Amino acid sequence: MENKPSPQPPPDEAQSETRTNPPLHVTVARGSIADVVAPVVVVGSYQGIAPAGALKALDDEIGNWISRAIDQSMVGAELGQVFFVPVPEKQIRAKSILLAGMGEYGRFSYHDLRYLAMNIGLALSGLKVCQFATVLIGSGEANLKV
Repeated sequence: MENKPSPQPPPDEAQSETRTNPPLHVTVARGSIADVVAPVVVVGSYQGIAPAGALKALDDEIGNWISRAIDQSMVGAELGQVFFVPVPEKQIRAKSILLAGMGEYGRFSYHDLRYLAMNIGLALSGLKVCQFATVLIGSGEANLKV
């Protein structure tokens, strides 16, 4: 009987490539999200709830466009939905807003936050955005603990 070498699985392409992850830089700041200089600012939005907190601050600055869009059912806020709002007239210091759907008010959990963060990451990656600003999504009054 001949001894044949056992077949080896092909090398995993992901393992054979040398991958370097880009550095992650985090800056913590206090103030209005409308004053942040960034390509995109990300804020959470609850289903069926008028803009409040950071979202209201942005909405006020852009002439209440977000409120009108919500009223006209143009913008969804189901858990995981994201909606991109360009800001071409420079009413805020960011170039655009990404609305992040948090689902029904009072039901947002840490698990939901992880899912939403994944969708935010996928959306920003698809738009080739390397830098963004966000508030602590879900940390508003009577919500998740910081």
